[in-house]
Amino acid sequence: MQWNGSAENGNDIERLGRNVGEVLGVFAQTQFRASSLLEIPRPARTSARRLHQARLENHLKTLWSPEWPEHIGKIDAAKKEAGRILYQSNCVRCHEIVRHGLQTIQLLKTNGGTSTAASAPPSLKYKAAPLAGIWATAPYLHNGSVPNLYELLHSAQERPKTFLVGSSQFDPGKVGFRTEQALGTTLFDTSKPGNSNAGHDMYGDFSEEERWQLVEYLKSL
Repeated sequence: MQWNGSAENGNDIERLGRNVGEVLGVFAQTQFRASSLLEIPRPARTSARRLHQARLENHLKTLWSPEWPEHIGKIDAAKKEAGRILYQSNCVRCHEIVRHGLQTIQLLKTNGGTSTAASAPPSLKYKAAPLAGIWATAPYLHNGSVPNLYELLHSAQERPKTFLVGSSQFDPGKVGFRTEQALGTTLFDTSKPGNSNAGHDMYGDFSEEERWQLVEYLKSL
């Protein structure tokens, strides 16, 4: 179950309700105990461990995304600054820069646009993920259908149709895992149901140089 804006989760009680709903949708069990018409309804029993969920939620508030490891390749300062300017012009309206310890996240419409969702009904909203630590989350899109950040900054038509997944070797240039044949790799085919790499492809106007500049800036988030 994915939170889509239909229910508030701005405080601890609302977040607990979100987490319990998610775990019930996946594997938790619930037993509703029948009451007679005149009886006071008895609370349901559930295997969802609410206290543990609250503890996990509080622990997550103390965590932060990892910084780019300089030992695998230094960030080019000039390209990073050029990428920052591009990000401010093209990306920040959806993906706000989240400062350390700040949990505010932008709401978006689900109609393929890039505007905020102030006027959209709750069922057509979702939370746009902040991009802090985006370098460490390959492959990209919700189904892992794009192997690295460089390819993500192309239109869907230009992205790889097939590639190998399963490598543990990181590519610090394109920012993702390497896609060459290696022990344990398997083929990812974007033409199969559920594997589409379409969407999030508003990059037709970026030059090759600008793509690399954005990749360099995204490393720093």
